Amino acid sequence: MVKEEASQEKDIKVFKGLAKGLAVGCVITLAVFIALAAVLTYTDVSESVIPMVSVITTAVSALAAGYITAKNAASRGIFWGMGAGLIYAGIIFAVMITASADFAMTIGRGAGIVAAVCGGAIGGILGIGK
Repeated sequence: MVKEEASQEKDIKVFKGLAKGLAVGCVITLAVFIALAAVLTYTDVSESVIPMVSVITTAVSALAAGYITAKNAASRGIFWGMGAGLIYAGIIFAVMITASADFAMTIGRGAGIVAAVCGGAIGGILGIGK
């Protein structure tokens, strides 16, 4: 019975870390895109930078989510990080589907999923045991 309670406490800690990591990842994404919108509006920077910034932001945000999630896990950081990255990508896709009437899966969006999973995995490796 005591082992079950300890196991449940560990699980709760990891899932709280996952929620915190995803929140941090989304805040990073929001901040970057607000700043990018301001730069595009008030300077002569071309809109052609949007896809590159999007993939980099996705990877960095998922890395942060994976790091924070794995920091709260006792083991398997790479898997927790990959999971955080995949959930982060799912959140971003849900927002895109909601905001866009003509959403379609493209190679660029596929690259975003790969960037999120890889970024999350790297964050998980870096965060485990911290």
